[in-house]
Amino acid sequence: MKTHARYLMFAATMAVAGSALAQGSPTPPPGTAPSSAQAADEPDMDPAFVFFGADYLAQEVGATAEQAEQLRAIETDINDRLRNIEQDAPDVRSPKVKALLQERGQRETKVLTKEQLAKVDQLRQEVVREHEAKHELGRRIRAQ
Repeated sequence: MKTHARYLMFAATMAVAGSALAQGSPTPPPGTAPSSAQAADEPDMDPAFVFFGADYLAQEVGATAEQAEQLRAIETDINDRLRNIEQDAPDVRSPKVKALLQERGQRETKVLTKEQLAKVDQLRQEVVREHEAKHELGRRIRAQ
C-alpha cells in the first residue's frame, strides 16, 4: 500500500509534466492516465524528474515543521506555474516544464539536509525500479 501511495503521489505531480515532455502529444485531461500500450512505450524514467507530494516527502525524510512548510510552498508554486502553461503548444510547453521541474529540484535541495537528500534519492530510485519493472512486464506480455 505504501508503494501504491507513493506512485499515486508521483503520478499526480507528473500528470501535467509527463505529457508536456512528450513533444507533439496533447495534454491529457487532469486525472487521466495513458493506456497500457502508451505507458509501455514511454522512455526510461530519469530519477532527477521524480518528485513526491510535499507532505509525503516531509514525512518520509523526517522533515521539521519549517521544512515541511517550505516544501509545501515550493510544491504549490511549481504546480500553479505548471497549470499556467498547460495550454501552451507542446514545443513551447516542454522546455518550460523541464525548467520548472529543475527549479523544483533545486529549491528542494536548498531546504533539505544531506541526509534527507540521500533518502529522497533512495525513494526516487525505488520509483524508477518499480516503473521499469512494470514496463518490462508489459513488454513481455505483449511479446507473447
